[in-house]
Amino acid sequence: MNKEEILAKAQKENKGKDIEKDEADTKSGAIATVVSAIYAGIMFFIELFLTDTYNFSLWAAVTVMNTVINIYMFIRLKKKTYLFAAIVWALWSVGLTIMAISGFVSESTVL
Repeated sequence: MNKEEILAKAQKENKGKDIEKDEADTKSGAIATVVSAIYAGIMFFIELFLTDTYNFSLWAAVTVMNTVINIYMFIRLKKKTYLFAAIVWALWSVGLTIMAISGFVSESTVL
């Protein structure tokens, strides 16, 4: 395949796609993930400082979000690194969820 055929094929595949919007969507997702993690950290330490207790539910939510992102990327791109990352994030999610629920139970006035 020569240079012109490759260019024509790429233009045909990308016809009707807004590449700039796709890149913006990808970058906004990455930024949202980082900002969410920073926010969860700030809230965790504010709660710890003000109440002398801690709640892992925000951290669990952040790790679940990263799990889903990596599962989706693995399904779309078929790269094993995304599968590995999804498994690691999922394990963190399970651990943090257990810690959050355990904290809820120990602080509960109903149970």
